[in-house]
Amino acid sequence: MRLTLPHYYDFGPDRDLLGGDLLGPEDWDSLRIEGQGTFQFPLDPGSYRELVERSGWQARRARALARWIGESGARTVASYGVGPGIVEAWLRKLSPDVSLVLADYAPRTVEGLRVHFPDLEVHLHDFCREQPLDAELHLFNGVDTELHDQAWRDVLRRFADRRVLFFPNITLGARVLAGELWCRRPGRRPMRAGWWRTKGRFDELTSPTHEISRLTAGRAGVAWMLEPRR
Repeated sequence: MRLTLPHYYDFGPDRDLLGGDLLGPEDWDSLRIEGQGTFQFPLDPGSYRELVERSGWQARRARALARWIGESGARTVASYGVGPGIVEAWLRKLSPDVSLVLADYAPRTVEGLRVHFPDLEVHLHDFCREQPLDAELHLFNGVDTELHDQAWRDVLRRFADRRVLFFPNITLGARVLAGELWCRRPGRRPMRAGWWRTKGRFDELTSPTHEISRLTAGRAGVAWMLEPRR
């Protein structure tokens, strides 16, 4: 099944920090730096360490990524749209021999990343418009909801000669649809927050430019390893 459906999310009190939808760097900066909800990005080192340690979902994803990166043989990995970098903080512990390059398009988020990762390359970079960074493997972790289908096709064409590990936030299924309906119940204030996709849609988006292999990690979800077509 190949479906792409709008994603809505109820940001609670943080809703007042945002505009009409969550699709711009200013909104992401406001949500992370000023917000108090799920997406907050504390700049205090102690608070940040506590956030990383209690982030079980991100830790599970990082363990899956560490395994896949190890199997790929890549020694340098560029991660795009990293936000607070919680998965990347776990990756540093799990794969200390892998050199990470971090990138995000929200300027205050990038300033925060430079505070917490002073020894890493951290770039203000928009992968929708700019060329890939220098790395052996390119990681799109949890950024799938940001772009509509045509925008993803454009990005993947730009990355057509690069190895890409594409790990969606979540794939569209019955539980996701139920969550979307619950989010839109009376009395809530959900807002547009991107798009959800089925596994079939991810296959369709990635296969024109890359040879694809699906990867699975139990509760952590499904990913795609993309190798340039020869």
